[in-house]
Amino acid sequence: MDELTLHRYLDGRLDEQQRAAVEAALRSDPAARRSLDALREEARLIGAAMEAQVEPPSGLGRIGARVVATLHLEERSRKSALNTRKLFKQVIWAASFAAALFVCFLLVRPRTPAGSLLSGTHATVTVHGEKRDALKGLHLYDGDTLSTEKGQFIRIGLANAQTFDIDEFSELTIEKSGSAPVLRMSRGRIGVAMSEFQSSLQIELPQGLVTVQPGARVDIWLPEIIEQTHAIWPAMFFGPQVPPNATVANTRNDSPAIVTVFTGYAHLLCSKNTTSLIAEKNVRAEMSPSNISARWVNTSGSRVLDLRGDDGLHTRDGVAPIEWTLLGVMEKPQFVALGHRWGLAGTGDANTSKIADALKQLDTAMQINTDAARAEKIAEGLQVFRQACETLAQNDDRRRVALTLEGLAHFEQGCARFAAGSRKDSDPQVSFEAARVAFDAALANPTGVPAPNAVPASHPSDDWRAAFSPGGATPSMASLPPEAQAALTASFCRAVTLSWTARAFPPTIAPQPIAPQTTAPQLITLDSEEATILIGEKMRAAAKASDVFALLHDELGHSVESLAALLGQALCDAHTGDEASKRKAIEALNVLISKPVGGTDAAARKTLDGIRQAALVELVRLHALGTDARKTLDAAHDFELLFPLARQSAAAKTVRDLLLKGLEAQKIAALKQDRFKDAVEACEALLVARDEADGHGLDAGQVDAVGTIRHIGDRLDRLEALVGAKDWTRAAAESNVLTGSLPIDLQPRFKKLDAIVKAPH
Repeated sequence: MDELTLHRYLDGRLDEQQRAAVEAALRSDPAARRSLDALREEARLIGAAMEAQVEPPSGLGRIGARVVATLHLEERSRKSALNTRKLFKQVIWAASFAAALFVCFLLVRPRTPAGSLLSGTHATVTVHGEKRDALKGLHLYDGDTLSTEKGQFIRIGLANAQTFDIDEFSELTIEKSGSAPVLRMSRGRIGVAMSEFQSSLQIELPQGLVTVQPGARVDIWLPEIIEQTHAIWPAMFFGPQVPPNATVANTRNDSPAIVTVFTGYAHLLCSKNTTSLIAEKNVRAEMSPSNISARWVNTSGSRVLDLRGDDGLHTRDGVAPIEWTLLGVMEKPQFVALGHRWGLAGTGDANTSKIADALKQLDTAMQINTDAARAEKIAEGLQVFRQACETLAQNDDRRRVALTLEGLAHFEQGCARFAAGSRKDSDPQVSFEAARVAFDAALANPTGVPAPNAVPASHPSDDWRAAFSPGGATPSMASLPPEAQAALTASFCRAVTLSWTARAFPPTIAPQPIAPQTTAPQLITLDSEEATILIGEKMRAAAKASDVFALLHDELGHSVESLAALLGQALCDAHTGDEASKRKAIEALNVLISKPVGGTDAAARKTLDGIRQAALVELVRLHALGTDARKTLDAAHDFELLFPLARQSAAAKTVRDLLLKGLEAQKIAALKQDRFKDAVEACEALLVARDEADGHGLDAGQVDAVGTIRHIGDRLDRLEALVGAKDWTRAAAESNVLTGSLPIDLQPRFKKLDAIVKAPH
């Protein structure tokens, strides 16, 4: 047997058949066994030599040096390949393990929070498309989107000590945090408070970019057009003088961004061009994708701006605003529907069938547009209705409901007569008095004695006041029993009727209406004695109505009608005539417009906005009757602060008309009475108001860059006021501005004032 075969046998490189043949030969061949032993010893020596990294000895018996060297190289190659394969596997495994560790690190490594939810109600946060509840203490990260719905107000703190408040119906995304944070706002309203020691904050809007600088406090609002221009005025308070609703396109794209700066400043940049503005303290700017307009506002004197202090809705954990409930008693009466709801019609018997026909006749009369014709048809329907109700038994509780409906019809007849103009055969006073009598009878106790503020013991279901418990939830009208619904309607409409009784006195002594009348009532000539008597009666009627409204305001809980009662109280106090009552009216109106309305549904919000618009119109009128021109201008500005998109509405036009006429009257009165400081203030407010009406913004009341002087007559009045106030520095500046710019007819007056200014003082 050859040595190569034995060598392969030792290395294990033979298959099973070859290996069996070699082992059989070894058992029978002693020489083969000796050769195998020699090879084993040789392998041992080669291994030892390799470990000692020396070549094997040359004298190895019968095995030649050539064979030994070949075997030595073969063994080294085999072990080297084995070690290489083992090392390669180890490297591959280590690299795979390192890559897995790196991926795991990327997946589970902690991210640095961009901020957290500090306080307020809960909200919704969207993370990688998944919506989750956002509660106090929640960490926020780049890419997270916060959204709020009705009644949700939260305060967020960024990691760099910046805070911002998010109002209801808002959406904000944290695009980037860190030293230069970027937010993206897509809807709603936020307030930003910047630390003085941090970098600026960028807020991306659909209209452009707002960069809020360190130390600034800014309010950013994306108002909805449909919410801004569809306010529903309480028609029963004003009759035909209600400003009609503006007709506008219902589209978000037409709505600008409203930016108000309380402190510091912010930089505004439009999205479609390079139009920009640095808005300073007390500036409110409107930004569209291609334009920016701005004006000065008195943020500290406003009654409607939310300054976002530490006691607002955003700082109350888990406390949502109380919703204002709309009861519906101020709507135009639908007599058939009310008759069915209150159980007076639709029961199937012959009596109620006649009543239903009479109610249908009243509804038909209400659809007539002409005031005089409507009043006449209501009178016909009332006669039919009273005849139909005579069939009801004397002890039938539905008589009280019928009296409420009769009172409503008399009230509507009085409003129609007032709008048509007072005549001997259609005196609105007669209708309002009949309405009051009907409401008193509906609210009377079982003995027939009027007790409108008492609850008949035999009719506990009439006690609507029990449902409006102090501190409790305000019920809806539908949750009250039918008798209680009718009694509540009678109570509220009785107060409104009393206010109209005072208003419907002869026009020669009647107060100035809130909105321009479309039809002038017939004038009645009164002698001094009659006028004195009627004025006294008017004031007593207004004072009585004010007291009833004040009681309703306290009793109606957190309802829209409670605020309407406060408006009614203020209107009555304003028309009482004395200064104390006017101050009381102004105080009530200021309370009304400063009420938070968050958490209220759309229908109630429209009526609330109508009430607030009416309150602001009356505030402008009352301040215009006083001596403080600054308050008159602030009240007009408050209207635009609350309703920036309603400038073309009839209410806004009424505000501007009252403002300009009022400031003009205040200026003239102050100059005549030598109240020169008041005159200076009135002149300056009038210059601003005139410029704003002409479309000027931040330059309102100023001389433009090219020296053009606007409203020269008012500026000359201002010079006279400054001279009278002995404010020589400002008077000299005003005189320099007017020099060479006056028309001929004003020059003599100017020269006289200019000489006084230049004389030694």
